[in-house]
Amino acid sequence: MNPFAANPQRDYKHHSPRCEFKYQITAEQMPAIKAAISPYCNVDPFVGNAGGRYTITSLYLDTVDRRFYWATENQVHARMKLRVRTYGMASEGPVFLEIKRRFGDAQSKSRVQVPRDEWQAAVIPGGDEQFQNWKLDSRKMEIVKDFSAIAGGYALEPVCCVRYDRDPCVGRLNPDVRITFDQRIRTCHSHDWALHPHEVDYLPVDYPYNFGAPEPRLVLEIKFDMHLPIWLIDLVRQFDLKRESFAKYVSCVNRLQDDHLRYRTDLRGPQWEA
Repeated sequence: MNPFAANPQRDYKHHSPRCEFKYQITAEQMPAIKAAISPYCNVDPFVGNAGGRYTITSLYLDTVDRRFYWATENQVHARMKLRVRTYGMASEGPVFLEIKRRFGDAQSKSRVQVPRDEWQAAVIPGGDEQFQNWKLDSRKMEIVKDFSAIAGGYALEPVCCVRYDRDPCVGRLNPDVRITFDQRIRTCHSHDWALHPHEVDYLPVDYPYNFGAPEPRLVLEIKFDMHLPIWLIDLVRQFDLKRESFAKYVSCVNRLQDDHLRYRTDLRGPQWEA
């Protein structure tokens, strides 16, 4: 059984506004933080493996002038992201369309599972004739139409695939609370509408300098429905966690740009590589 299809609520999601706080932690801190949250959280039961971890691959869409990139880089109060997400080390999982809107600290996310072999219909001109035939109920179809309208209205194009490994935990009493540990962030160019499966195509992103730290960091995310539980406040104080933004999409675009402009010294002499 596919673990990501085991939950009937997983193929559709529309969050009311909620908050997402990000922190950068070391690998050594993760076991202690996991132990501290264990009385309040369970490992996400739909991970599907004993290690409690899965791999996420997301194809990010943006305008030609990278409007969404710059909105995140400049911390614009109201901004948006569109991405196509799947799971597994070979991008073999089910495919979801996701729209993430942010308003300061508050954000909302809509996502819907779509046919794996036909998801491109939501992003190509004239694709509505195809996706209108998907067997989705009205609330799911509205997300597909919204996604398609934004992609077409902004003339979005594929930019890069972002991949990382996630350890997810869910609140025991309040399942709207999610705590995730993301590590091994990597990326690859995507000039086509593809969820690139091959690990060899990906470049590492979590270098120490990207975190402004002497060692690579993990990204700890705390997601909650506008009211931070007391035990999470205590957790932040106990480990002296400081909120630090780390936008995976922005960091991946920067990494690919650095790779594109890397300096080379071969027999032809120094030059900027095209």
